[in-house]
Amino acid sequence: MKTNDDLQNMTDQSRQEDERMQYECEQAFLRRRYEEPDIKEEWGKLTARMDTNRVLPNRRKRILRLTALAGAIAAAILTAVFIPLGGLDTNTDDVKIVCTAEPEQPITISEGENEILTRIEGNKLHTEKKGVIFSEQKADYRKTRETTPKISIVTIPRGHTYQIVLSDGTEVWMNADSRLHFPTKFTGNKREVKLEGEAYFKVAHDAEHPFIIHTDKVQTEVLGTEFNMRAYTHSPAHVTLVNGSVKIKMNEIDREVVLSPGEDIAYADSTFEITRVDTEYCAQWKDGWLYYDNVFLQDILNDLGRWYNLTIQMDNDPSLMQMRLHFVAAKDDSIDSIIENLNAMGYLNVTKNEKTLTVERKK
Repeated sequence: MKTNDDLQNMTDQSRQEDERMQYECEQAFLRRRYEEPDIKEEWGKLTARMDTNRVLPNRRKRILRLTALAGAIAAAILTAVFIPLGGLDTNTDDVKIVCTAEPEQPITISEGENEILTRIEGNKLHTEKKGVIFSEQKADYRKTRETTPKISIVTIPRGHTYQIVLSDGTEVWMNADSRLHFPTKFTGNKREVKLEGEAYFKVAHDAEHPFIIHTDKVQTEVLGTEFNMRAYTHSPAHVTLVNGSVKIKMNEIDREVVLSPGEDIAYADSTFEITRVDTEYCAQWKDGWLYYDNVFLQDILNDLGRWYNLTIQMDNDPSLMQMRLHFVAAKDDSIDSIIENLNAMGYLNVTKNEKTLTVERKK
């Protein structure tokens, strides 16, 4: 005689089998509707659109390695992993605002919150103030003549990236919609900065002066290493270690963990998860790429909103919430090109009205 637990297990297995068959039917339909892409041909189309003058020599090998990702490589080909949740008829009238457009702003570097030192607006900026060299691509503090260290704040608006070289030689690449608080010159026995948003750090080694990065969720301590840190408000915090070693402190739950190269820690809602990742692609954003490997559609849309400075809204549909994409594109692609690629998948309907992008599941 079967128990209630046995019956429940049979019900769960039956539901899982139904979901699996539904998923396989969808994938078979997509394979029938869309031909298998020629990876070499699609990669050629992507690279042909790029201005070869902007591809720096030290990036060429990294870009070529992207070809190893087969189905994820072509910007014209977007592969989705669709996980059905109890059937496809899950539309609601609710709309979720993923990102909100903001007024256009230049890159600014200030001392404190009010005294703006530099606005990065032109393409020919090259100036020097108290030994600090400012250009349209980078601010270099290694030769600062500041006798009394002050806290500087670099603010990177939507649609821009920027590099800061700190007084100790540490290199920091800043992503769009990010801020870094740092001293004009490090003093004392610690090197401390504060990050809001996303940045890639290449920390100068100094065993006697640990480098500490504060965010609203975690604190990261290093001696000398490379890693990507993501700390946007209302999103999980991520630290992805490329080489060296970092110690992550989660004060909210009174925990510390040490990452090894190739590990990523995600922290949100008082919980964390450590996974193995391919660090080759963790910071393609700083090299001019939008790169996502099996990432939720909502997270991709959020980044698109930051880069193209758009308000993005999507149906609050469980099927969309669970959709993951493999997606690669050049950051200088137009938003119209991105929309065309998303719509090419066949089960998304993406439209743009001035500064608002609307994403729905195609009915």
